[in-house]
Amino acid sequence: MHIIPKLTTSLLLISPIWAQLTTRVILNGGPYTDSSGNVWSTDTACTGATPYTTTNNIIGTADPTLFQSGQYGLGPIGCTYTVTANYFYTVTFNLSNTQGELLGQNLFNIYINSAKYSTNFDITAGPGGCTANTPCNQNQAISLAYGPIPVGGAGTVNIVIAQVAGNVILSSLSIIGTNTTIPVTSVALALPSSTFSITGSPITGTGTLTGAFIPQPANKFFAGPVSGANATPTWRSFSLNDLGTQSAATFLAGPCTGSAATPTWRGLCSTDFPTTITIPGSTSGSASISASISGGLLLLNGSGTTVDNSGDLVANSLNGGGGNSGNATCWNGSRLSYCTSVVSSSGTCTCH
Repeated sequence: MHIIPKLTTSLLLISPIWAQLTTRVILNGGPYTDSSGNVWSTDTACTGATPYTTTNNIIGTADPTLFQSGQYGLGPIGCTYTVTANYFYTVTFNLSNTQGELLGQNLFNIYINSAKYSTNFDITAGPGGCTANTPCNQNQAISLAYGPIPVGGAGTVNIVIAQVAGNVILSSLSIIGTNTTIPVTSVALALPSSTFSITGSPITGTGTLTGAFIPQPANKFFAGPVSGANATPTWRSFSLNDLGTQSAATFLAGPCTGSAATPTWRGLCSTDFPTTITIPGSTSGSASISASISGGLLLLNGSGTTVDNSGDLVANSLNGGGGNSGNATCWNGSRLSYCTSVVSSSGTCTCH
């Protein structure tokens, strides 16, 4: 198992598609393409008042369609739109006194994301010349624009037009991103404290967030529970349960030959052993011994002029074995020795 000793996190900001920053809708109307080529969709987000349409001639606009339908009544009118988060937006409301409202008798407040942007707005307010108790500024196009309004991580614009007196009215609205992101003032990195230490966090300007592995006790590994239900991994000792049930005389290893591959449960191969084993001697020299497997028996063949630390390793030739005449290595019950007879098919011999 290889463990990467260090983690480094970089922050990349990707500009969204411009269309995600633009919303244009008509209440109880649309779709419609305005005189500037902008496409307005039929609104499905606003609720709370009665839908209406009118054929009144709207004054002061090249796009009367944006003012000839909508919602009107006691309200409140509520709308929620999803936009690209972390940008500034300008919200514009289009409305007109198409219902013959009287001066001062219809007032409402406008809220965007819970912040009040207009207090006691009077739809009859306009060019002037109004007389109390008579319809005022009828059919005059009115556009109310508010912004830039920051929209954070929630990525939503919530609008409420709430009655103060009389009725509320809304015909169409647009939510247009300014293509300016809200600056990030702080970015922090959080990682499991049992495994990582963190440096450089938080970043309030420029910098690097780094997570490094915490030193762990010897013979521990990062794993789930030994048994039972799934749980968060911890650093723990190895368990026989981690191996599962396997066939006899098998072990977990890579392939016997060829390229590196995923380990599997398999038996021993001759290639699992080195072809030459050097045994240092305490008296003199060393012995060079070759290894092979035959009939499940590990055979050591070689030569040397050394003895082990107890003087028990036989000097001279250790050749032959594997059923052939010669000397194969054996254990005589107390020390390493050599065969004085042919090794049988069952892997036994007369040991010196």
